Amino acid sequence: METLSQDSLLECQICFNYYSPRRRPKLLDCKHTCCSVCLQQMRTSQKDVRCPWCRGVTKLPPGFSVSQLPDDPEVLAVIAIPHTSEHTPVFIKLPSNGCYMLPLPISKERALLP
Repeated sequence: METLSQDSLLECQICFNYYSPRRRPKLLDCKHTCCSVCLQQMRTSQKDVRCPWCRGVTKLPPGFSVSQLPDDPEVLAVIAIPHTSEHTPVFIKLPSNGCYMLPLPISKERALLP
């Protein structure tokens, strides 16, 4: 069985867009996950949602929308944590007087550089 990388866990495996508040990771009854936008598109052509991988059916009662399906807690646990690295850009809002301070790098030997 192929294992998904960390990045592919963060994106819908149908549309390859990253999960977001608009594209919530929805958990199907078969335990597969895809985004709410793709599920909504699948739902327009059929009454219930059929998993594109295992063909398992997730029944949706009348009046029940895709947004009411549970979010995948494993994916939410990953995307709720901001992903930062030393290469992540830092945006600084400059004060009106034009003075600003840049964040100082922290070394292991010293708490702050002089």
